[in-house]
Amino acid sequence: MTRSTAVLASLLVVLMTGCVTRAIRQKQEELCKNLAMMNTSIAAVRTISNTTQATAETLKQAEGRVTTAFRDVKASMQDAPAEAKANLEELEKAYEDLDKTVQEIPDKSTVDRVRASVIDKVTTVESAIAKSQSGLRCPT
Repeated sequence: MTRSTAVLASLLVVLMTGCVTRAIRQKQEELCKNLAMMNTSIAAVRTISNTTQATAETLKQAEGRVTTAFRDVKASMQDAPAEAKANLEELEKAYEDLDKTVQEIPDKSTVDRVRASVIDKVTTVESAIAKSQSGLRCPT
């Protein structure tokens, strides 16, 4: 291998590494953005849950936005680093528990009688989101 071939090969490796690093960083930024959107959606569920006259329908609509945000998080998690994927299971379980709790509320009822369990589930989701954001070093 001539010296110029070795230099060219080294340059290609450096450029490819830079492209891969940039792609990973972009995927992390997308995941951080999606986690922030999910956090905003879950905050709306918390607000509605704390409203004394909130209806199950209103709560279910807000939780539907959490579902959409979670799907976006899950989709962007596919190409995420391994350490980020480890937090997905915890977030997914927390989300599924919240979803189940909200969906089981009778449509014509108010949120008063299930407030404590909904708030507990919201807190668990918020904690899982924060853990994921911290693990990814997302900007706050």
